[in-house]
Amino acid sequence: MAQVNVLDKKSKVNGSKVIVTKTVEEHLSRQDLFQAKQNLQFQKQGIQQQLDTLTEQLASMEEQDKELDDLLSMLDRENK
Repeated sequence: MAQVNVLDKKSKVNGSKVIVTKTVEEHLSRQDLFQAKQNLQFQKQGIQQQLDTLTEQLASMEEQDKELDDLLSMLDRENK
């Protein structure tokens, strides 16, 4: 696990909130970096799967929208 050292820490009040500003130093091993990269890859894969699903849903909705437009056009032609 990465070692994190707080080098500097300042706090100030801003209205009803406290703002804490920290300067940190992180010591990252090869394993820490590999794990971070692996986590990022999993997150990217999950987002890609969501994107694929949403793209399919959007295509289906666009098809339904076109079908409804066609049906409305049929009604409009019949009522003229």
